[in-house]
Amino acid sequence: MSYFLRGGKVTRFKDLKYKQGKAYGAIKVIYEVAKRIGIIQAMGESRAAVLCLLMIMGRILTNGSRSSLCHWALDEAIEEVLKISNFDEDDLYEALDWICEQQRPELFGKGS
Repeated sequence: MSYFLRGGKVTRFKDLKYKQGKAYGAIKVIYEVAKRIGIIQAMGESRAAVLCLLMIMGRILTNGSRSSLCHWALDEAIEEVLKISNFDEDDLYEALDWICEQQRPELFGKGS
């Protein structure tokens, strides 16, 4: 209150500059669900595993291609929630190769 009594000015709302922050909510919810149902524990915490989780999130939220996922991720709180940054389409395809190598055929009725 003393600020105003000493002649302080109130900025008008229309004079404020602002921008949209990164989207956080949906990414965080999917992360927490994945953690609770064991997806994160099953895949591990490697860079490839985190990129696979990102692709799961992208499929749920955007239903787009790997290329569009990289663009979409720029406006999402990926680094804040998943602790990963600096990835491109090639990294996503390498993560897909990794997850294919991790599959155990016996879990899908194809083992002995």
